[in-house]
Amino acid sequence: MAKFGRNYLLTIQDQSGFPYIVRPPFTIEFDVTRNLLSSANVASVRIYNLSKINRNRILKNQMDVGNIKTIQLRAGYGTNMPLILSGMVTQSWSVRQGNDFISQINAYDGGDAFSNEKLIGPDGNFPANTPNKVMLQKLITSLAPYDVLPGSIGNYTGISARGKSFNGSTISAIKEIVGPQGFFIDNGFGNCLQDNEAIQTPSIPVISSVTGLLGTPVREVQVLNFNTIFEPTLRIGQIIYLNSIVGAGIFNQQYRINSLKHKGMISDAVCGDAVTSIGVMAGTFIPVVSL
Repeated sequence: MAKFGRNYLLTIQDQSGFPYIVRPPFTIEFDVTRNLLSSANVASVRIYNLSKINRNRILKNQMDVGNIKTIQLRAGYGTNMPLILSGMVTQSWSVRQGNDFISQINAYDGGDAFSNEKLIGPDGNFPANTPNKVMLQKLITSLAPYDVLPGSIGNYTGISARGKSFNGSTISAIKEIVGPQGFFIDNGFGNCLQDNEAIQTPSIPVISSVTGLLGTPVREVQVLNFNTIFEPTLRIGQIIYLNSIVGAGIFNQQYRINSLKHKGMISDAVCGDAVTSIGVMAGTFIPVVSL
């Protein structure tokens, strides 16, 4: 991807439940964290100089838990704007800083499911000899009321010898099958991956100085972190190939993405930065299964 002409499309549910769309020339700042952890991903978006009417349209009090609002942010270059945030607004307010009115939106991805979901009726009941993968598909499908749809489900080959009846939390039931860190929600999709599995993409992106690698990869215990010029096409759980000139290429190999952080500014008026931070597990990753 040629990384010129940053662009975005922000859609927020307003006070009346209708979509309110923000696009350039309004300046935005964004900070979106996505990872494989079995917890809600968080994000914040700041919009500069909306009108008073539109600032009021997107107000959301954090204590008003019954007022559910959705948010989606597509961002990229030119007309290529992948989805980098799909979630629920937790709080939205506006302040004045100097000559600017800034509207800040805090949001989470999957937070409603992690906080409020529960098994209803037959969703948690399975007869004997039900394959684990079938149970996972049904359990994740039952999260639809919380804006979570089935994503990639790994090669969980076991079969329940006896009938199972899960009670209480759907996500707790999923973790009984996949383990404490096998389930994650990313952009509204529930995924189950084993340590040796990855989400399949048409090709394996190369992260190098040619494609935007910034600085030197840094290893912290078992985690390898590195930055690149804003790369919205990347997904949690997919494979990338790191090709770094620095350090005699000691980290040059393929990895599965475990965490992503998109942070930056898109503006027609200000030349701000936009960076994607990537976290992977150090060591060679050779997937047994690509989904």
